[in-house]
Amino acid sequence: MASFARKFIVTATLAGTMHLPMSAQAMTQQEFLTIFTPQNFQQLFPGLTSTQYTQISDATTSTLSGNANCLATYNEYFNQGLNDPPSYDSCIGALTTAINTAATLGLTSAEVDQNFLLMYYTYANQVITPVITQQIQESTSFRQADQISRALSSAGNARRQSGPARVALTSGMSGMAAGSMPSKTNMWLSAATDSIKNTLASSRYDGDVRNFIGGADYTLDSGVVIGLSLARDDLKMNTAYNGGKLEVSSWMAAPYISHVINDTWSIDASAGFAWGKSDVTWRTSTGGNDKTTQNLTRNYQAINLNAQQWRGETEYAGKVKLTRAEERLDANTALLTAAKKNSITQLGVVGRVGQWMNNYQPYVELAYTYDLARTDYDKLPTELKDKDGWNIVLGIDIFSKKGMTGGVMYSKQMGRHYLKSDALMGNINYRF
Repeated sequence: MASFARKFIVTATLAGTMHLPMSAQAMTQQEFLTIFTPQNFQQLFPGLTSTQYTQISDATTSTLSGNANCLATYNEYFNQGLNDPPSYDSCIGALTTAINTAATLGLTSAEVDQNFLLMYYTYANQVITPVITQQIQESTSFRQADQISRALSSAGNARRQSGPARVALTSGMSGMAAGSMPSKTNMWLSAATDSIKNTLASSRYDGDVRNFIGGADYTLDSGVVIGLSLARDDLKMNTAYNGGKLEVSSWMAAPYISHVINDTWSIDASAGFAWGKSDVTWRTSTGGNDKTTQNLTRNYQAINLNAQQWRGETEYAGKVKLTRAEERLDANTALLTAAKKNSITQLGVVGRVGQWMNNYQPYVELAYTYDLARTDYDKLPTELKDKDGWNIVLGIDIFSKKGMTGGVMYSKQMGRHYLKSDALMGNINYRF
């Protein structure tokens, strides 16, 4: 078996045999041994009795527990570039003997090697998927909800009742008095590229998400805004934890509605449904690659309470937002995974200050987010159990005199120890 592939199989150490910095801590010995359950062996070797699966599991964990050199860490190999331990092949040989003795399977060492690799990949995929899903949801479903809310807050919208930006926007429009409401129809587009990563060595990955989001809305006589948004999302990610890649593409449609409460307060809500596919590639024991495809669906629901006030040339704005997002992946026999639903519910509080500067408005935002609920939170590695974080946004809005607005902004995620996100976004709105 190739040296590279072996590094994924043996992922923990006996207590006291190795000391790693906390930032590079891998699974514990106990976590590693829980991979090799009778249920997991049943997926690899269907058709045996329950007693045989238990015997295989017991023989495997007993052999691993009794061989310190077998239990060298994933982190040591990948962070320090060390070779396979000298006794690796003898360890695989011992496991082969133990498994064959327990269930009379007649497996070769190469087959045991490959099965261990597949079992670890399956475990890693099941454990890390909720983490990846969270970052993907924040870069897709959450982003669409955010861009909808930003489009509803564009100057000239019924939600933005005052301030020099609105006066400037409407003052050059034909047949309009300065500061009066422009046409009730609004169309908008936004694009974003987001670099996401998990730097925890035992589950490391990094990639880019690209979004193209568009929408159109209409303001009713009552001041209520109704609209529809459509998004295209594409993800390409390198997954170090299985030596492979993850590529996801999807479409999402989301209707939305907004209501002005008074000159300061407004509320908006949106709900989206997405469909797409996920291509998973992983390294095999021979050094090659296997690939499989999973169909997926996503949905989200979001509600935002917004506040906005002008003090001279300075705008002060805030938002409280509640978003729930869910992703469903089909079962996949190649990955030995059942159908899976991953969800996250997140509460956010946002503050914004902007300064009007002759049709330009630079601004800064600070957002605090807290995860109210996440799928399989109790099963996550300890290092990935952050429940809250901060986002800082620096941006500038640009206004024309004929119903056109646009802007660019940069967003950086902070406060989650191993999960990182840096996004660059641009948008344009046209009211006619």
